[in-house]
Amino acid sequence: MTKLDKLIGIPFKIGQENFDGCDCVGICWLYYKYIYNKDMPHRDGKRMLFRNPRADFKRIVSVIKTWASPVENFSDLRKNDIVILKTDKREICALGVLVNNFQVLCTRGKNIGSVLIKKKHLEDVFIRGYRANEAF
Repeated sequence: MTKLDKLIGIPFKIGQENFDGCDCVGICWLYYKYIYNKDMPHRDGKRMLFRNPRADFKRIVSVIKTWASPVENFSDLRKNDIVILKTDKREICALGVLVNNFQVLCTRGKNIGSVLIKKKHLEDVFIRGYRANEAF
């Protein structure tokens, strides 16, 4: 079993970021922490509102922007880039991380948990990517 294999099948739990449960932000943070031992800033320290997921998501992206630069084109994505994806629920977004040139690690909801999805299947729902700056 590889380190990446251990990140597959983690239950979906909003606001959590460990092997017992993760949301989309938590799985990206856990990937960087577990695979590279890097503690990437990802939350602003304020309590998540959950009743306003769009506002929560904007706060998370603003923290990511402090250590990463935007990648606008899907074709420019590289391994370890954070990707922002449209979801089919209430026009909110989700995060994932490109773990190699072909797969994105993300969460898929309560019944599925964390999974690898082929990158080519995400082009239609891709909004933007973020690549860690040299300092990280």
